[in-house]
Parts: sequence; C-alpha cells; structure tokens
Amino acid sequence: MKIAIVAPKVNLETGGGSHLSLVLYGAGLQGLGCETDVYSLNAVSPGSRDEMMQAGLPLHDLGGLEPAEQAERLGRVKSDVLLFDANLPLAYHVKRRFPAQRVVAHLNTLSGFCTNLARQAAGCWLTCRHLDRVRHHPGPAAQRLRFAALGALRVADLARGFRSLDGWVFPSPQTADAYRLYGLDPDRCVVVPESLDLEHIGRFRAAAFGTSGGPVTVLYVGMLPEYKGMSLLFDALRRVHVPWRVRIYGDGDDRGRVLAFAADFPGRVDYRGHVPNRDIFPELDGGDFLFVHPCLWFEALGRGILEAMALEIPVVVPDVGGPAWSVRDGVTGLHYRHRDPADLARRIEWAVAHPDETRRLATRGREASVAYDYRTVARGWRDALERILEKSGPRG
Repeated sequence: MKIAIVAPKVNLETGGGSHLSLVLYGAGLQGLGCETDVYSLNAVSPGSRDEMMQAGLPLHDLGGLEPAEQAERLGRVKSDVLLFDANLPLAYHVKRRFPAQRVVAHLNTLSGFCTNLARQAAGCWLTCRHLDRVRHHPGPAAQRLRFAALGALRVADLARGFRSLDGWVFPSPQTADAYRLYGLDPDRCVVVPESLDLEHIGRFRAAAFGTSGGPVTVLYVGMLPEYKGMSLLFDALRRVHVPWRVRIYGDGDDRGRVLAFAADFPGRVDYRGHVPNRDIFPELDGGDFLFVHPCLWFEALGRGILEAMALEIPVVVPDVGGPAWSVRDGVTGLHYRHRDPADLARRIEWAVAHPDETRRLATRGREASVAYDYRTVARGWRDALERILEKSGPRG
C-alpha cells in the first residue's frame, strides 16, 4: 500500500505531540512494508527534516504554496490513499476537485471541525478574535486567512463535503461517536489510538508516588490554549487542603494565567515553558508526580496522559471523551467530573491520602500503556486503511 500523509505542519521542535505521532505512525507503516510519504502544508523546520530522514520518511514541503495550489499538487499524487492529518477544508477541496483520489481524514480533535461549522453558521469564516490574532500570531492566523481563497462554504456544504470523503480515522470511540452526528458511514469510521515510542520512554521511570517525603507535585504537560483548562486546574489547587506544588510544561495563550498564578503562590509553581517532547522525559525521570489533565473541552484522547502512564506516573483525567476511555477509573487512574474543580481537588487529595492505592494505579497504568507502542498501533493503521479502501468502493 502506498500512503501519502498530509500534515498541517511538520515542526518537531515547537509542535505538540501530534507531530511526534506523525513520525511514529509513519515510521510504523514503513516498517510494515507500506510506502509512506509526508506532505507538509507549512514550512518544515531543519530538525524535522533530519528526523524524517532518520525515520526513512520522504518529506515534501508545500509550505510556499497557496491552498488552491496545494490541492492541485495533492490531487496529482500517485498513492492508494491521501491521509489528511486534520485540515478538513483542504481535504474536501481535493476530493471535490479530484474525485478519483482516495481521501481519508485523521480526526484527532473535535475543536477544528466544530469551530469551522460554527463560523459558517454565523455567516463568516473568521471571527473578530481570529482577525485580531493575525497581528500577534501571524503563522496560524495567516493560514486561516489563506483558506478563504478556497471559497466560503455554508454549513450544509461543508458537512456534505465532509461526508464525501472516503473514510475517517479517530483516536477514540468517543470521538468517533461525536463525529457520526454528521451522518458518516459507520463502516468507514475506524478507531486507531495515539502511539508512543516505548523504546525511548522505557529508559525513564518516575519515582514511586508519595515516596519523596515532600508536598505532592501536580504535573501538566501540553499546550496552553485557554481550552486546555489552566483556569480549572488553578481553581482546583486553591481548594486542595494538603501541601502541593505544580510543574507545568507548555506554552500558548494561557501563559499569562500561569505566570499570574505563580505570582499568587511564590515558590510553589515550577513553570518550564516549552520543552521539546523528548527532552521532557529525562526531567521527569525519578521524580514524584501526579499527572492532571484539566481540559475544558471534549478531548479526543490526550497524548500526555499516555506518556505519563508509560512513565508510571499516576493520572487524574476528566470522565468524558478519550481520556475517560484510555484511563479506567480506579484501575489505571482516577476520573473527576468534567469541568468540576471541587471534584478534581477531592481526587488530588484522595491520591495523597492513599499513596499505596495510587501507586498500584500507576503500575497498572504503565502496564496498560504497552498497547500504545507505535509498532502495535501501526498494524491498526494498516488494517484501518485497508478496511476503508475496501468499503469505499472503486475510485471516482
């Protein structure tokens, strides 16, 4: 099978976990004999080129082209399937312009598609907030502006275009269920979870929970847009009645909130900013942490959760979406009521008060993380794409 992966950007130095996942599942598919190329819609960083070469993944940079030109180039790619890692408007445009292409969408988030639908319903492609971001974040905002060149689409037209794709891959059953509300063919919807490089992560392991003798250190690793829930985490920590510290990795719009919270609690907030994904693991090695995932929105899965489990760090996640699916409450971690800071505070306090039980959760979480090794997940990718191609019928 020949696969062309279309990525919004390939930047392993500053990108989130999704960019590392791109390398992992691409390399895994190559290892199974699938000829796999990667097409980046934005400029590629030098370090990313080197890593792609080491993984044996041919990389094609489309970052200097307008969306319409990108669509033309992708429409003429010779492959069995074009696998879009998000970027639904462009996937739809390619399918409409080149109906013979097999176009599959990898939907690892709900926010992008639902937000686009909301903008169309409001009668405009860009909200004032996004226009304001052009001045402060020209890269992502400029990309949104360039999408306008593809033409403003109505809600019904966008949803119909979404359904016209040949298949859809989701990281969790909960995400698949949410997207099926748009009338997707269940036979062409498949679930393939995130993947981990357990060979690399396996070199590191956190200390047994509660053995450091100091306050509990709450850990967060991820991006910092507002929806990731720093407000929820900080509200919960203000309610926790046991000594605590918090360590935060990441950067984004909510950075100011993190710094303000640090000023309110001097000496208790360790904000590390952006650290490349692979460099975080040595910093966590031998540490005593409790990982908390405080997302305000429906989360598709949450790569940081799986990485924490692989490091044998106990995890506390919301009781909805992909996190609730990947973490079994009371078995491999703890659930709290979504968007409820008081319940999150109670779960943190429970973990501190029951260190033996919490350590057992962490051990079982590490055992469960084996299922997410990228070589195992790659077989799921291959089988999923073969199923989609079989169900989608003849080309065109």
